[in-house]
Amino acid sequence: MTFFAVDGKVFKNHYVLTVPSQPSNLRTSEVGETSVTLQWSRPTHAGDNIVGYELYWNDTYAKVQFSSGVFSYLLYLLLP
Repeated sequence: MTFFAVDGKVFKNHYVLTVPSQPSNLRTSEVGETSVTLQWSRPTHAGDNIVGYELYWNDTYAKVQFSSGVFSYLLYLLLP
């Protein structure tokens, strides 16, 4: 929220940030015996600004964060 003055009157701006939808087109591009490469596309509704992505699998946070320009990740050391 910001405030600004015009001719001695104070006005208040409200900024509404929209939440992006989930990434689309999630797919595998390379599958190995103990690894897989995941790829995805930018969400169809990207909101105001996507600053990055976080990866979870099996309900566990992978402690991996991506910048908004990264659209793939290699998962490795997987059990067959």
